[in-house]
Amino acid sequence: MPELPEVERAKNLINKVAAGKVIQKVETVEDTIVFAGTTHDDFAKELTGRTLQSAERYGKVFFLNLSGDGKKPVLHFGMTGMLQVKGQQATYYKEVPRTASADWPPRFMKFILHLVDPGDESGAEAVQLAFLDARRLGRIRLCESPLTEAPICDLGFDPILSMPSIEEFKPLVLKRSCPIKGAKRKDRFSAESGTLR
Repeated sequence: MPELPEVERAKNLINKVAAGKVIQKVETVEDTIVFAGTTHDDFAKELTGRTLQSAERYGKVFFLNLSGDGKKPVLHFGMTGMLQVKGQQATYYKEVPRTASADWPPRFMKFILHLVDPGDESGAEAVQLAFLDARRLGRIRLCESPLTEAPICDLGFDPILSMPSIEEFKPLVLKRSCPIKGAKRKDRFSAESGTLR
């Protein structure tokens, strides 16, 4: 299962190859499980023509900041999700399997973004970035405000971005008598109020 470092790596890959580029075209495949709360067609329409400004991560969820009004893609890899840039190997979780391929379009792709530099009408130098998910446990959503909408708003603190200080955290944990795994769940910890329930 992709963990936080892999999601951070995916965010960094997007920022490296796609930041500042215009989404000229979006190829999608219909998948009513992976596309949550939207259709693959609506997803493509929402992104086409907008500039990908940056990618951000919170927990194991990442999202794309796009230019203009409209919703932003919010992505979760699930168990086997990954990104692949055309001409490169996919960003595998642990090690690249011997059967890995750089074939295009990649197997199990859910969408491909065709990204061009602003002003490049021809698309000859387009970067193609694909989201893959073999087991269909990942999720692709559209949100107006990713940090204040589900699934991100339902998460607890991020261990890198928003970890409370030890002085704040220690009394919250010490007053609990449940196993640590239960105490770290969002429904037991309210980051907004700073209390454990």
